[in-house]
Amino acid sequence: MARTPRSAVEETLEGIDPKATADLQAQIDSLKGDISEILATLKKLGSATMEAAEEEGAERLAALRARVGDAVDSARSRISDGLGEARARLDSGLGDARAKVADTRHDIEDYAQRKPVQAMGISAGIGLLIGLVLARR
Repeated sequence: MARTPRSAVEETLEGIDPKATADLQAQIDSLKGDISEILATLKKLGSATMEAAEEEGAERLAALRARVGDAVDSARSRISDGLGEARARLDSGLGDARAKVADTRHDIEDYAQRKPVQAMGISAGIGLLIGLVLARR
């Protein structure tokens, strides 16, 4: 019959007192238990550390969101104010332009009424120029 190989521990313990072997085995078992407890403690510590890191990350993210939201609100407000000012200036400029156009129109009508022959000559000259420019295209 084939002999099963023995472990190095079994060969070393062969000549030692069985009581000492039992004590050694008890110490090994105790060490295994201690190592298991240490591993469990490390696992809990790792979980607690991970949870703390997640909480800190969530807090930082919330703070960042708040800062970005404030910056966006501030930018919106500045843009809105700028658009309001631009609109007011545009309306003012448009009003001035309309007034100038109305004054110019009034001056042209007045000139045409005071000097109708000259107004017709100027109109014919302008018409001729426009016709020449359009004919070239």
